[in-house]
Amino acid sequence: MSEPLIFGVAVAPSQEVTVLDWGEVKDRAAKPRSDSFLWLHMDALSEETTAWLKANNDIPTEIAIALVAEETRPRYEEIDGDLLVNFRGINLNPGADPEDMVSLRAWLTPYILITTRRRPLMAIKDLQAMIETGWKPQSTTHILVELAGRLTARMDGVVQSLEESVDEIEAATVDGEFGTHRGLVAQLRRSAIQLRRHVGPQREALNHFASSGAPFVQQRERVRLRGFADHLTRNVEELDAVRDRGAILNDQIVDLRAEAMNRNMLVLSIVAAIFLPLGFLTGLLGINVGGIPGANYPWAFWFVFLGLGGIGVGLLAFFRHLKWL
Repeated sequence: MSEPLIFGVAVAPSQEVTVLDWGEVKDRAAKPRSDSFLWLHMDALSEETTAWLKANNDIPTEIAIALVAEETRPRYEEIDGDLLVNFRGINLNPGADPEDMVSLRAWLTPYILITTRRRPLMAIKDLQAMIETGWKPQSTTHILVELAGRLTARMDGVVQSLEESVDEIEAATVDGEFGTHRGLVAQLRRSAIQLRRHVGPQREALNHFASSGAPFVQQRERVRLRGFADHLTRNVEELDAVRDRGAILNDQIVDLRAEAMNRNMLVLSIVAAIFLPLGFLTGLLGINVGGIPGANYPWAFWFVFLGLGGIGVGLLAFFRHLKWL
């Protein structure tokens, strides 16, 4: 069974940061009545995490259930003066698809911030490293806002990568190289749609968070949250552009493939039209009956050969005159 506490700190009024272990945490109250505050980052897959959350009288039952829920979407809710926030982050774990986003659940009060996850998040590791190297969070809200900023920043690289891929496919399509690109376009559109499905609600959650009526959310933090929401708005617009450009590219590739096929069919049809009368004449002259003209004349083959060549050239010139070639 996995350890329930992944990382935990207690921050004293003097901003002295103390790293906690599970033995120190499980006997603490979830709402310490002092100027200090806690940040507990826990494993939602641990049965001990679920048991501790549900057994703690300071944590409402609906909060305990939400913190270990299997399926989540970005959300923001105020419950009895406390805040419940769900975020999504890019999945940068080895072998994972970035659009398979990782959820972060958070319960926030002036005294404690509890975050839970089912898969590792790089943003959490960033803050853990910052704290271990001397960063001193000023409040529970400060920590959660910093996490929101890290999650938002990491989306830029994935969105930019999608845009660059679409640019490359557009350039290749213009150059007539579209052999395997239809599958790539479909994959890019699918990635953009999946990311858009989470980024849009996350933008709304950040906007609601910035407009929170909770008194412990500071004005400077509201400003930062609005900035993150604006940043996600740009990401949403870029993902919409990738999706729409992908649809246009798919239509262009289909049209180009149809045009190439029609051109090839036209060439084959013209070749068939040229050789149809030639085949008829050679077949007619090849029947084994008496009376074939020139059968006893030594130069008859070459006369027939030149005649057939002349017919073929004449048909070719005729098709060019009709602008079929």
